[in-house]
Amino acid sequence: MSSPRLPSSVALQYYDKAIHAVTKSFDNPTFQSMQALIILAKFALSNGQPIVAQPFMFNCIRMAKLLRLDVDPDDSPWLNMLTEQKKLERRRVYHVALLYALAHRIFCPSIETADIGIGSGCVKPIYTHSIVNGVPMLEISTICHNQSLLTYIEQVRRHHCLTPPTSMAVLLNRSEYELMHQRLLYLKSTLPEHLILSSRLNITQFLASEALTSENILTVFPTLIDKTALTLYYNTAVCLLHRSRLLATGFLHLDSPALMDNPAAMATLLASLDASVISARCIAEVNGWLCAQQAQFSALVLLKIWKENTVASLCLFEACVVLWFAVCRTQPFWWWRGDGEQGSDGDETDNARKDVWADGLPGSRGPLGILCMTREDRVAMRKGVADINRTLKGLERLLSGSPEGSSPASEPAISSGGSNAGSARVSPDIGFTASPIGNNMISPLLSAIQCMLSEMEEVEMRSEGIRVSTQNRNSDPALDSIVIGMTEMSLGSIKTVMEEPWVFCSLLGCEIGGSVRLRCYYDDPWRLFWANVTYLKQ
Repeated sequence: MSSPRLPSSVALQYYDKAIHAVTKSFDNPTFQSMQALIILAKFALSNGQPIVAQPFMFNCIRMAKLLRLDVDPDDSPWLNMLTEQKKLERRRVYHVALLYALAHRIFCPSIETADIGIGSGCVKPIYTHSIVNGVPMLEISTICHNQSLLTYIEQVRRHHCLTPPTSMAVLLNRSEYELMHQRLLYLKSTLPEHLILSSRLNITQFLASEALTSENILTVFPTLIDKTALTLYYNTAVCLLHRSRLLATGFLHLDSPALMDNPAAMATLLASLDASVISARCIAEVNGWLCAQQAQFSALVLLKIWKENTVASLCLFEACVVLWFAVCRTQPFWWWRGDGEQGSDGDETDNARKDVWADGLPGSRGPLGILCMTREDRVAMRKGVADINRTLKGLERLLSGSPEGSSPASEPAISSGGSNAGSARVSPDIGFTASPIGNNMISPLLSAIQCMLSEMEEVEMRSEGIRVSTQNRNSDPALDSIVIGMTEMSLGSIKTVMEEPWVFCSLLGCEIGGSVRLRCYYDDPWRLFWANVTYLKQ
């Protein structure tokens, strides 16, 4: 965590000594011990090892409750002797602990955590001084806004973790969706407009105005980090809200009763498809802009944005999921065919689409709108995913302590389904090994993204009339599917145990390339749900 970074051996020695000192205070919690736990958790996350960070996060949350940090110092008579500076420090530590509690709930839902007042608003927010358009302002710190968005993301994830709906009609008419959508709109209204990019117009203006130079990088960089984090969290929240309905566009047939019997169903799914793709492209374009800055600045300077916001960097994967699915799985009849490409759905599809758009669908913009899927759109989306892949590769090396330009860390733990479940077998067309050496939280995401890129390239080739061979795919009859997980590691040692990768939401039963899926405990019910939708034509 120092700058410049200490040698790994020296850092691990300090880390081991800190652990021995802190563990002695577990039974006698103090404010200082809690601060030490925060530093240890951040150190583990900055090395890409969330499994190592879990016990520190858990004990940090437990201590926060025991120390009554969920009560504001001004409302705590036993803290009357504290100065205003000490009260501010106490609030700041609470808000950091609250972020860890939210991360623990999102990424480790199977482990019970203490409730430290998430969403209660009992502790006053932190304020920071900032300059907006040349005007000094006192604003709520972005850490508080990040908490609000992560709280919302945790609720949406919990919604997806529940038993899938009994039918497609139920999925399209869930009352919870409208409530969550209205809450997201309210959350957006509370966010500073200058710190969030949520539309293609915002992105264009941002890219035109935020030119980094050697003279302004020190002043722009802090705001850039804040804007990046808020933009990623908000647009990820949009993607997650619409995840199940986005996936429906890949499984529903045009003559499905869910569409034929419900005139509003197509408008509902088109709106979800539109919102998902717009938000995913916002994330991808901000990352693409940062990648373009590497020509002027060291890649390590820009990778610091992701290293300082390790959890926020996971939002990049959610954008990849949306863009991959829209290009490769969303069925052709959902896209406007105004680009001259030949579809296979006939005039009936276009007539249905025109009827929907006549009703004033908010996201529809005719042949020039986001609901087009031309060759240029596919290329742009694949480039966005490729840029994210490049960013995460750099972050993977940085989290592992590798110098810039060194070879990437080896790939994550992978097990095959079927009779060889739990082994480290790999499909021939993927081309990576299962060695866990140098693995971190980014590695499983990279493996999935590389498979997405391969499938997106195949779709492009098919659209241009190029024949694509798939004989290598699933060539091993004993290999039913490939499960990508995260190897459990300790700093300095390795345990060959595969954990669920840290993602905001799983693929909800979908497989990349027909055989690759993420390890997730709630995926199987969704896989069965989509199978019923496909074969029973719900």
